Amino acid sequence: MNEIFAQTVGRIDVVGGVMRIELATLVPADGAAPRMEPVTALVMPMEGFLQSLTMMQEMVQKMADGGLVRLNPSVAEPPKK
Repeated sequence: MNEIFAQTVGRIDVVGGVMRIELATLVPADGAAPRMEPVTALVMPMEGFLQSLTMMQEMVQKMADGGLVRLNPSVAEPPKK
């Protein structure tokens, strides 16, 4: 299995039910603010994306329960429609 380091998600696109998640890292720029540079892209079907989202939400809750992060109530809950 390959490991790739990325500092953030640069962009997410959906085309035909397929998610394309662009991973990025910050690189220094001469005399300017650092800029985001794409590292790689993760491409998966919508179903896989939704399953991974659930797994990430569970991990965030475990980190909060362990005192590693504090959840902002307005961010932790999905928007109401």
